[in-house]
Amino acid sequence: QWTAYKNAARNGTDPSLGPAPVMPSLGTAPAAVAPGIFKRLTALVTRIKAHPGYTNAIGQDLDIVGAEQTLDTANAKPVLKLELAAGHPNVKWTKGGFDAQEIWVDRGSGFVFLAIDTIPDYLDTAALLALSVPGAQDGFLDALTAAGHGDGGPLRSLALDAVLEGDGSSLVGAQWAITCDDAAVHPSPTQAGRLARRLAATWPLLGAYAVNYDLGGCVTWPAARQPVAGLAVTGAPPILVIGTTGDPNTPYVAASHLAADIAGSTLLTWDGWGHTWLLSGPGSTCMAGAVGRYLTTGATPRTGTVCR
Repeated sequence: QWTAYKNAARNGTDPSLGPAPVMPSLGTAPAAVAPGIFKRLTALVTRIKAHPGYTNAIGQDLDIVGAEQTLDTANAKPVLKLELAAGHPNVKWTKGGFDAQEIWVDRGSGFVFLAIDTIPDYLDTAALLALSVPGAQDGFLDALTAAGHGDGGPLRSLALDAVLEGDGSSLVGAQWAITCDDAAVHPSPTQAGRLARRLAATWPLLGAYAVNYDLGGCVTWPAARQPVAGLAVTGAPPILVIGTTGDPNTPYVAASHLAADIAGSTLLTWDGWGHTWLLSGPGSTCMAGAVGRYLTTGATPRTGTVCR
């Protein structure tokens, strides 16, 4: 009555509203129980169920046995949501009563096992390849569109194509061999995990991934025999250092630092996007001329040369 009266008064739907309903007599309020009633009740139920004479029938009579719940693990299906996070397909899911999510992918020839993800969400970093060599990824936009509609197969296929070098050798294996053999100090698994969490707190998309990709093999790699502890190159012939302003793999700032560490070197800048000038901008006559002259005559371009 009170709710109907309130709604009629608020909306003006009843011109003959009349007086407000009479408040019913509720009597004396019951005495408040001592704090912690649920904790005490739980402890009592635990004691009852632990008694040697306890049976399921007793539990049902006392109404301390809930309805039995069964989980059909064979047909259970997770609720997935696919979104683009800074250009990367991100599979959002909730654990619920499960420990992990088994992820399969269709790369055009049927679904195949991809990964078991224990910590939501699952970020697919396949888009990094298209940033590295845009010209070599003709199908990237189509694959990204397919991922936005729930089909991550084409995008994953592009990433898998870059796992091996052209001759079939491992790309990541070579990187770990070089990185780990050059590093004077190798992090322990615990140290690598802490670094991954610290970077992930600042860069959620790629912080932890960068540690895994660059240092993943070094935690168990043998100590370097000839570590590169510092770089001080002197007395060398003129050295040409090339840096790309939009290189997502080897940032331009690293090329600048390298040139500063090598006495007498010259930094040639390719103002473009992608991993290295040779892969992403080979059509530049400016770059081809400068690099060609250096390789044939040893002559370096003028300091501050920028090609576009």
